[in-house]
Amino acid sequence: FLKRHAKTIWACDFVSRKILTKFGVTDCFVLFFIHLETRKVHLGGVTTCPNRDWLAQQARSVCIFFNEQETKPEYLLHDRDGKFNEHFCEILSSERIEPKKLPAYSPNCNAFAERWVQSFSNECLNHFVIFGEGHMRHLAQSYVDFYNGKRPHQAKGNLPLGTPEDFQPQAIGKINCQEFLGGLLRHYHREAA
Repeated sequence: FLKRHAKTIWACDFVSRKILTKFGVTDCFVLFFIHLETRKVHLGGVTTCPNRDWLAQQARSVCIFFNEQETKPEYLLHDRDGKFNEHFCEILSSERIEPKKLPAYSPNCNAFAERWVQSFSNECLNHFVIFGEGHMRHLAQSYVDFYNGKRPHQAKGNLPLGTPEDFQPQAIGKINCQEFLGGLLRHYHREAA
């Protein structure tokens, strides 16, 4: 089912981390959406207070984003997190996107989203002390940009997402390194001959 319908399925989830603010340590939440076919990620939002109104705004914003895509999603997978409330689902349904609540205690049902959480944590968040919501937003957006455009993916032949299938890497030329997040993340490519 997933392989046949991956073009029209997105999944979403939250990543949470403790951050330092002027008021002390607090939880910060990153909402993201991942397309099952292309594995491209869209950053929904970052907040320390994911309440009903904030989540409703994120649902409206992602519907606008979905309407700009080549293929509009039919389904949005999400876990049973209480933050994905009825109002969130109603907004999606009004745009003809069917929210699918996954079974409890079954992270394998949302494997693409769970794997992205692991990559984001291991490759980015675990290397920083995060100072505030703005810092988290910067880290999340920088990692999403790197993930979508530069990071090699094993399932895609160790090429970045969106690389044409007939791509042939250059055999000669100077190798350049492009750094992200202060050199934590790197992308290597050859100069055009």
